[in-house]
Formats: sequence, structure tokens, C-alpha cells
Amino acid sequence: MEPLPAGPFFRLVVPAIAMNLSQPLVALVDAAIAGHLGYPDALAGVTMGGLLFNLLFWGLGFLRMTATGLVAQAFGTRDFPAIGLIAARVLILCGVFGGLVLAARPGLMPLALEGLGGRGPVLAEAQHYLQARLWSFPLALANACILGVLVGCQAVRAALALQVFSNGANALIAVVWVFGFGGGSAALGTAAALSDLAGSVMAMWLVAGLGIRLRPPSWRALLELEAIGHLLRLHFLLFLRTLALILTFAEFSRLSALQGSVAFAANGLLLNMNTFFGYALDGFAHVTQALVGAAWGAGERPRLVRIVVSGLMYGVGACLCLSGLVGLCGAPILAMLTDLLAVRTEAQIYLVWLSVLPIVSVWSFVLDGVFIGATRASCLLISMAAAAVAFRWVTVDFVTAYGNHGLWLGFVIFMAVRALVLAALFPKWILRGSANRKAGAGSSAVI
Repeated sequence: MEPLPAGPFFRLVVPAIAMNLSQPLVALVDAAIAGHLGYPDALAGVTMGGLLFNLLFWGLGFLRMTATGLVAQAFGTRDFPAIGLIAARVLILCGVFGGLVLAARPGLMPLALEGLGGRGPVLAEAQHYLQARLWSFPLALANACILGVLVGCQAVRAALALQVFSNGANALIAVVWVFGFGGGSAALGTAAALSDLAGSVMAMWLVAGLGIRLRPPSWRALLELEAIGHLLRLHFLLFLRTLALILTFAEFSRLSALQGSVAFAANGLLLNMNTFFGYALDGFAHVTQALVGAAWGAGERPRLVRIVVSGLMYGVGACLCLSGLVGLCGAPILAMLTDLLAVRTEAQIYLVWLSVLPIVSVWSFVLDGVFIGATRASCLLISMAAAAVAFRWVTVDFVTAYGNHGLWLGFVIFMAVRALVLAALFPKWILRGSANRKAGAGSSAVI
């Protein structure tokens, strides 16, 4: 099957990659600034606090995925009133879930940080960071869902503008506060929270500029039971899928912490770098979500197949370039992230895994985008659960036998299993499903 022309595809992919590259800058900038505070506990604490925030954020990532998939399907049939309804429902849920996290914060935060291996000064630094960071959690969720709406409408340049503005604000405030006024971990958390607030204002302005009406025509339409039932089933399945992902990262963090604060800080830097690279490759997944969702909603099976081929082919090519970049620039990047020699030396030992991971993980990223665009949540849950079980099954023995190399090998296996399971499910759930689907079927098929 011939892929889509590279020009039109990359006109969507390039801003999507730039948008995704800006997303992990909050954690990366915070880790880089903490790495220059002069003591490893600050870097380890901010890394741990950022990891917990991201775990909570990823745990509710089904809200953004739902927005992208359903909006893309509605966009494929040019059902613009449905886009406003979907966005309004998802934003209401952002407020509900975000409020629950804030209410549970006093009891949740200490237990969760201890579960990630936080002890002593590292735990204290992580708590300082999170106390200041978590108050904007509902806004962070809402911003992510607005991004999902924009991507679903293929407005990737508007999504890029939102990300650049929000994360640029975070970097500016953090640098001025820490280096100009001598702030520490709490200042980094406050800067990230203020950037979420600024991003929310920008998000509302962008949505209004696109003419998307977030206010539904009536409460009856907003609370239509069948649509809410579909939405909740989709959310539940994607929540379970994300829970399996969270448990995997929590286990990675726990096994890292057992190897000491230097190894934990080194793995934190490498994981942030891998997340940064992964977000770049996830630009292909976002474009695939939007295009597959539109093709699925319109019932265009041949175009859907061409989109999948394009995402995989162009994504693998980008990964080969990225792996070469890691080999050439990995050590200088680590030097920019921290001036702690022990942490930098430890991290350089394991840089080879960052060259391997993009080539393995891009398959799962793109296929995730395919299944999210088609809102096949049960398949996404199956693949993630299988990968999480595989990671837990092999990694403890690998760490015992090979140390930190074994931990990173287990992570590579985790990404490979995700891709293999989705590839096995693709013929039945995507090819046959799209063949049986009538044009204009809308977004009702959510499982």
C-alpha cells in the first residue's frame, strides 16, 4: 500500500513533533535547574516529585485520548456541534478528577512518594516541589484535553502555540525565581503551576478563535445518557490501560531507588531524556490519531490503511536519525543537565539504551495512535497489560543478574511487547472493523 505523500503528512507532523517536544520541557527544565543547585538530593527530589506528578497526570491521560479520538471522528464527518459537546463533557470531567486529586493530596502525596522510594532529604525535596506544583493539577488536565481537541481537529499549529507559550512561561519563571531570587524545589513547583494557569488562558483564546463552541446548546444535550455511557466505558478501559503504564513506571522508579541516590538521579535524567525523545516521536502518533479518527468516522478504509503505513514508515525513519543523534550528542546533553560529576558519569554508562529505545518504541507509539483514533480502547488495554506483565516478569531477574543494564533491558522489552500485541490485534479490530463500518457512523463505537 502506497503511503501518503511526504509533504502533506509532514506539514502536520512537524508542528506536532514541535508541540510534543515542548511538553516534557517542564520536567526537563526543572531537572536541569535542580541539577545545578549543588546537591544531589535536590535533583533526586525534583525528579521524584515530577515523576509522581506525571504519573497522576498520565493516570488521567484517558481524558485527552478520549477527546482526540472522538473529536477526530466527529471532524471526519464535519459534525461540529458534536465536537463542542465532546469537549464540554471532557472538561467537566477534568474539573471533577482534578478536584479529587487535590482533595486527596494530604494523604496521597507522602504515601506515594515513599512508594517511589523517597527517603530522608530526597523525600523532603520532593514534597516541597509537589506542595507548590499540585494546586494547578485541574488546569493541567484541562490544558491537555484542549490539546486533544485541537489535534482531533487537525489544528496542530494552534496546539503548538499553546504548548510553546505554556512551557516557555515555565522556563522563564523558573530561571528567574531560582537563579535570580535563590529559590529551591518549591520555586520550581510554583513556576510550573503558574505556567499551567497561563496556558489555560491561552487555551480558551485558541478554542474561541477556531470557532469551537464549548458550551452545549442545552443541558439535555450535554447529559444525553447514551453518549455519556459510551464516554464512561471508553474512559474506564483507558484508565485501566494507563494504570498498567503507571505501575510499570512506578516499578522502574522503585528498582532505580534501590540502587542508591546517584543511580536513581542518573536514571531520572535518562528517563527524562527518553521521555523527551519519546514525545518527539509521539508527534507521529498524534497525527495518526487525528487522521485515522477522521478516516474512521467517515468510513474510508483505504485512506486509513495509507495513514497507518505512512505513520510507521516515516516514524521508523525519524527514529534512525534520533538514535544517531543520541550517539553523537548524548554525553554533551547530560553535561548540560547536571554538573554533578558522579551522576553524569553514572548516566553515561547507560546511554546506549537511549539509542535502542526509539527504534523499538516508535511502533507502539504509532499503533497506539491508530487504536486511539478508532477508539478501540479494549485493544489498548490488552496490549498495555501484556507489556506490564512482561516487564514485571523479566525485570527483577534481569536487575539481579545485570544491575541497571537489566532494568533498561526490561524497559525495552516492555515497549516491544506493546507493539507486538497491537500488531496482532490490528487485522481484526482495525481492518475488519473499518470494512464493516458505514460512512458517517460517527463516534459511537468506543470499545
